Amino acid sequence: MCLDLGHAHIVAGLKHTRLDHLVEPALDTTVLFHLHDNLGARWDRSAPAGLDPLRLDLHLPPGRGTLPWDRMARLLENHPAPLLLEVHPPHRPQADVLFATTRKLLGRAPLPAAA
Repeated sequence: MCLDLGHAHIVAGLKHTRLDHLVEPALDTTVLFHLHDNLGARWDRSAPAGLDPLRLDLHLPPGRGTLPWDRMARLLENHPAPLLLEVHPPHRPQADVLFATTRKLLGRAPLPAAA
């Protein structure tokens, strides 16, 4: 299964549960993660009335929305599945900035500089 953390963040809000509680049972079948951020289900009424929250999924860079990256970092720490960044323009920063920010949010050591 490909587990999309941004989409799961919205679903967790719609189900009134924590993201890590929603994601954890699916980890043993996950072979790929899509990583991006968004503003969740927006229960604070910041979304226009009548709009489907999934249509408001902005595919922001990790750290620019409300996804709890600290909790996700603990779940992803030793998981063997690849992490695929799924950030859409116009939100996408330079690749090196996006990569470094994501690694920091996930608590992973920076890669050595290329020679």
